[in-house]
Amino acid sequence: MIIDIPNVVEKINENLPNQIRMWGFVKVIRSFHAKTLCDSRIYEYLLPTYVFIPPEKEFNSIQSDIETQKVFVDVPIATSEEMIEKRKYRISQETIEYVRQGFNEYKGTHNYHNFTIGRSPQEKSCSRYIVNSQISDPKLINDVEWISIKIHGQSFMLHQIRKMVSLIVMIVRTRTPISLIEKTFTQVKINIPKAPALGLLLERPVFDSYNKKARDQGKDVIDYDIYQEQIDKFKDNYIYSKIFEEELAENTFQNWLNAVDQHTERDYGYLNSEGIIPESSIVKHGERQKYYNNQVVNCNEHVDNESSDNED
Repeated sequence: MIIDIPNVVEKINENLPNQIRMWGFVKVIRSFHAKTLCDSRIYEYLLPTYVFIPPEKEFNSIQSDIETQKVFVDVPIATSEEMIEKRKYRISQETIEYVRQGFNEYKGTHNYHNFTIGRSPQEKSCSRYIVNSQISDPKLINDVEWISIKIHGQSFMLHQIRKMVSLIVMIVRTRTPISLIEKTFTQVKINIPKAPALGLLLERPVFDSYNKKARDQGKDVIDYDIYQEQIDKFKDNYIYSKIFEEELAENTFQNWLNAVDQHTERDYGYLNSEGIIPESSIVKHGERQKYYNNQVVNCNEHVDNESSDNED
């Protein structure tokens, strides 16, 4: 990149759409590769706290056709009147601490075969290392309470973060023991649904190893913190605001919960007061995982209108 131009960052930004910004630049080694030299990644997931309201009733019985690997469900769409009440919910300190305890169980190296699709428990690539997670205090946005979940991991598989979030939501709203999470890392195969794609975004890639070498050689490091104030303002204007607007317009998270609550005990029978995984909820060898991840839902597409995830 040619950098011997006065105010080069400002001039580049003048030719970019407002939704794309350049904050600065760093001269790196000639062999630098942004993906291969990235040590880890931090993702953020924004979640309205009303998702932790306990379900009104147990899972419904639904018509299923195992042979064709399809499930047909009439999923109720959230109404405006219902959402007025839902969005009045304010999470208790006890519940937010339960959420934090749940995410703390992900810390370390575990087998995440249940948190993606098309992987067997025996595959070594399912072993992933989570550095830590941070759950913010709740914040009111347009009279709706939200929390920010930041997950720092070495790498992630397809759908992993959305399934990690989903499992915590289901555990907390059903008061299932957190000890269940440890069981999901075993060889047992279960169905964990995906939380909506709406709340997920990449916070930043992390280049700690590269930065250590750069310091040792007297070179500049890759540092996002010096631009944090600008980045936060940009996210408020162009990312967070769009997430909040879509949730208010589409009731995305409640419609997702409605779909989850229409499933049978066979699917999510592991949500129980003992935190055990019953035999009926185990995906047996030979049963296609597609059955659990591609249910046919007879409702508006926005219940799970998923674009491709940001995870690796």
